[in-house]
Amino acid sequence: MDNKQNASLQKAKQCLKIMGAMSLIFRYYLLPHYFIYASMPVYIALSLTLMNLTYKNAPFYSFAGAILSIIGGVYFVGVLGAYLSSPIGSVVSTNILKISFALCLLVFVGNILIGISLYKTNIISKLTSLLFIIGNFLILIFPGIENWMALGSLMMIIAMFPLTQKIFINNLFS
Repeated sequence: MDNKQNASLQKAKQCLKIMGAMSLIFRYYLLPHYFIYASMPVYIALSLTLMNLTYKNAPFYSFAGAILSIIGGVYFVGVLGAYLSSPIGSVVSTNILKISFALCLLVFVGNILIGISLYKTNIISKLTSLLFIIGNFLILIFPGIENWMALGSLMMIIAMFPLTQKIFINNLFS
């Protein structure tokens, strides 16, 4: 090999090193999305559980919320799977993908309706129900903006603590 080929080979190796490091950074960016992908069945189970708790006092809001959450959850998994299974920048934004993205937001619309049913039934305090509603609303209006989505998720987690305690106490002692 002459010097010109050797220099080209060295540049190619350097480029591959840089690209490898960039793909590792991208993998760390994807890590939270994998957790969301894996937790979506639990999210669907949550909507069914909350519908079961609130159906007697607020049947429309709880049933409509559960149905929308299930439909949105299934589409959410599909859209997230499309983005996670393809290389960086290779997902072409087709019309069906745009429609699927819009439908995946139904999970949060459904949760807002379930939050309204929680507010009406007084299973948990009204402030806690409002935290659940506002948390879902923040994620709904700011999709893709990680800071607002993290704040919305935090609000939902805070709202779920008293509800989780009530569910476990009712199931353990009844």
